[in-house]
Amino acid sequence: MKELLSLKEYLKNPYYTILNTRPSKYSFIFLYGLYIIGAIISIIIINIYNNIFNIEKELNQFIFFKNETLLILLYIGIIAPIIEEIQFRLLLKPSKNNIKIFYIVTLFMLSIFLYFKVKTGIIFNCILIIFTGITLLITKYNSCIYIQKHFYIFFYISVVSFGFLHIFSFKGELLYLIIGLPLLTAPQLLAGSILGYIRMNYGFIYGVLFHIIINLLISSFYL
Repeated sequence: MKELLSLKEYLKNPYYTILNTRPSKYSFIFLYGLYIIGAIISIIIINIYNNIFNIEKELNQFIFFKNETLLILLYIGIIAPIIEEIQFRLLLKPSKNNIKIFYIVTLFMLSIFLYFKVKTGIIFNCILIIFTGITLLITKYNSCIYIQKHFYIFFYISVVSFGFLHIFSFKGELLYLIIGLPLLTAPQLLAGSILGYIRMNYGFIYGVLFHIIINLLISSFYL
């Protein structure tokens, strides 16, 4: 209950934290259970919505591996969580090293999507590079102070962008995709909120581990 109240208060008013604490086993298990319950409820409602409006789930993110099950497992369970945590949450605590890591990973992903001609991946990574570059220019590279001052904005941007990006996993009539956007991406919005909380309170590595646990469970459905 204490962890739930802490999460609730933090999401209502996200704040920048300098020091991290080590989560207890209870905290980690509780947050994982909270996500599972929320995701299951969301998925049930999403399936009803999809059946009504003929929306289908796509697996375009596996275009690199085709029918290679083990590679899909590796990608979803290990690689994707690391990349997504770097792109969406590493810079919530900006530093020169974190900025370098972010750009190396994002440019690498952009080159991969360019090679495979994946338009959504190309557009997304270009937006990330441009948005981060503009932020650095505006703040004159004093991004840490700027983000601390306006932290709640950047936190919510990371949550919403992480969630809404997953709308590209669906195909159907554009109107129903737009109307259903918050619903269709609800599991990712929930995950982004919890992962952002973990990133700021417990550290980047714990966020990656939590993300890996979530994705390993998801990837089991593709085996």
